[in-house]
Amino acid sequence: MSPMKGVFTGLAVLLLMAGTAPAQSEQATMAGQLAAARSELTALQTRYLDSHPMLTVQRARIAELERQAAQPVQEPARLREARLELATLQARMLERHPRLRQQQARVRALEEVYREFPSAPDELALARADLAACELRYGDAHPRLSYQRAKVKALVHQLTAPGNAPMAVRLARAEVEALSERYGERHPQAIAARAQLAQVETAATTDKR
Repeated sequence: MSPMKGVFTGLAVLLLMAGTAPAQSEQATMAGQLAAARSELTALQTRYLDSHPMLTVQRARIAELERQAAQPVQEPARLREARLELATLQARMLERHPRLRQQQARVRALEEVYREFPSAPDELALARADLAACELRYGDAHPRLSYQRAKVKALVHQLTAPGNAPMAVRLARAEVEALSERYGERHPQAIAARAQLAQVETAATTDKR
């Protein structure tokens, strides 16, 4: 069980903090992707034999795009992108390939996030997906894994904090919190993040005037 598996409990406030793109716009985007993928397949067929790996990969992409387009309720864009990448890797790699297993973990993590919070901000959803991949790739004490856990924790804390701070401010605060926890407040990256936060907060205050 992932150490962060229960980290999203009680985060219903996220539903109020991010909107969803209009359904028609999403459908148009998906239709464009599918048309482009089919066009690319046609071009590849003029250059390669039918058994060429590039054609196999492109057909896998098209099949996944067709599956997504046929769904009655469209999934969030980030999850669709992750599934498309997974379909591509499955067409190229053996089942136990580390990169493929990491992408499978990313997809499962995104499914979990969006199942509980369909309007979760991209930053949180992607951070959780990255954490799932890091948990497979690195040992428990690895610095990258430690930072990614700190990042998810900070995003959860800042995105659910009371008040009406804009999303940009909350994200900048999360960056400061994560870097400070991982490296200490005097680390150059933490200092740079605090400077960036000050700029974001100033801009947000100016915008309100």
